[in-house]
Amino acid sequence: MILDKLKKIISRIVADIKEYWMIAPIVFVLYIILHKIMGAFCPSVWLTGFSCPGCGMTRAFLFVISGQFMRAFRINPSIYLWIIYGIYFIIQRYIRGVKVKYNLLFIGSIVMIMILVYAYGMLTQFPDVPPYVYTGGNLFERYVPGYKEMMEFLLYIR
Repeated sequence: MILDKLKKIISRIVADIKEYWMIAPIVFVLYIILHKIMGAFCPSVWLTGFSCPGCGMTRAFLFVISGQFMRAFRINPSIYLWIIYGIYFIIQRYIRGVKVKYNLLFIGSIVMIMILVYAYGMLTQFPDVPPYVYTGGNLFERYVPGYKEMMEFLLYIR
């Protein structure tokens, strides 16, 4: 009985790997290219000089799995929402073998919370506390007239 359930779970995972196997190599190549060309993986940083609401998510996840829960929370508290969603997704899709209900609602809600957390961080910690900092040399600074001066003014008045 348990062996049959385990076989079903593994077959569902294998089916998804077969269907989506190209995503990981594409993301890896994109990561290498963006780091070589722009010095950062985040399109928001290399485009505008500002991090995005998802900044630090990978580091936060690594801190969670290494038991550094408060450190993960300080970097990006939204990581815990993504972990809860990930567990829900895995249980529904692979263990129970049913379609994940309210998928877009969960993801949209987490993204909205991430944006609110980011906005709060920008209001209270910009420009002194990473990731709420400005990175110079971005594309807007190089190619949008007046952008560099506007950012210098913004950083000066803070």
